[in-house]
Amino acid sequence: MALSRDSYKQLQKSLLVVLIVLGITCFSSKLLLDAYYLGNRPREPRTEEGRTYSQFIKVSYGATVFLTRREHLLSESLMPMFGGFMLIGYLLNTRWKLFAPFKKDSTKSSATEKIECSSRRHLTSACSGLTSERPLFAVAWASR
Repeated sequence: MALSRDSYKQLQKSLLVVLIVLGITCFSSKLLLDAYYLGNRPREPRTEEGRTYSQFIKVSYGATVFLTRREHLLSESLMPMFGGFMLIGYLLNTRWKLFAPFKKDSTKSSATEKIECSSRRHLTSACSGLTSERPLFAVAWASR
């Protein structure tokens, strides 16, 4: 079953959105997890509980808490996962050109046309909405 061009673009956009959401989730999870560890984990090692891995928590001006191996691996893996998801999303967007600033757009918006028209000294038919020969920014500055 072959995908149509529109459904293929929609699939690409969905993949990029999922990557961005996963990246933001990893970043916010790291912040929330550090705040949780700061308030609920001991500041000295407890070998009987397996809390022997020191972790410097940057939330609240920094503190050192001691975690289990599993907690430490989770805390240390979230930021690289955030970076990986965002990097993969960025690279795919540069290739597929689906979202700004790489988006392919053949039609110009009216704001872009006004900016281009405001930089011209003399009016042309493309700048029909402007009534002055001076650029817009000069008109706005002179009216102050």
